[in-house]
Amino acid sequence: SAASDVYKRQGLSKLAKQHPRQAETFQMRYFLGFKNKEIANLQSVSESLIDKDLKFSKNWILNLQTA
Repeated sequence: SAASDVYKRQGLSKLAKQHPRQAETFQMRYFLGFKNKEIANLQSVSESLIDKDLKFSKNWILNLQTA
């Protein structure tokens, strides 16, 4: 939904200030549509790190919304 996208973008902006790699990963996955393997290749990191970054980012943004 539009409201959910606004929350994601606001959360992403705050996340980027404290955790830039995780924010970039979140943006590449959810706003640009990259697959985890593609992100891992572009960032020269493992796919498991991408999985961890995405989980961290989603939880971080959700916690920000409920705070």
